[in-house]
Parts: sequence; structure tokens; C-alpha cells
Amino acid sequence: MQITYEYKIIEVDEESRTMLVEYTSPEREDVLASMPIPFEGQELEAVIKEYSPVALWVEVEKTLSIPSVGASGAVTEGQSIDVLQNEVVL
Repeated sequence: MQITYEYKIIEVDEESRTMLVEYTSPEREDVLASMPIPFEGQELEAVIKEYSPVALWVEVEKTLSIPSVGASGAVTEGQSIDVLQNEVVL
């Protein structure tokens, strides 16, 4: 799935070293995100991509599989762990 979005820097707070960015994408809810101001030599778009809401948008668009009230079952969890014993000789 490919999602195209636009961003707009709404606020920059040099004291807290953060900025507020608005992300928009057609047919999706707008998202405001706070993130660090890029350091010198760091690309703005790298920070924008790192904090983008794409994963949120993808999650929201997934179809849910609603369980029936009263559904029940049993679960056994765990995994076997092989432990290697090493002998240390000093």
C-alpha cells in the first residue's frame, strides 16, 4: 500500500527543541505530531518520515474481525529454551 501525505510545520519551539507538524492525506484524518527539531546536517524530511502517521493510517483502515460475545477457548503459551552451559576455567 502506498500512502501519499503532505506535512506542514505548525510550531517550532527552540527552547524545548521540538516542532509540531500537521500531516494530511486525502480521505484520512489529519494528525498532529510533536517531534525533535532536526540537528545540523540532518535532513528535515528524514525526521518528517520517521514520525509520519502512515502506520496509524494503515492500522485504522484494516477491517476488524469482531469476535462473538461468549467466545472462549484455551491457550498454552511458552517456548522451549535451549540453555548452553559453558565451563569457565581460570
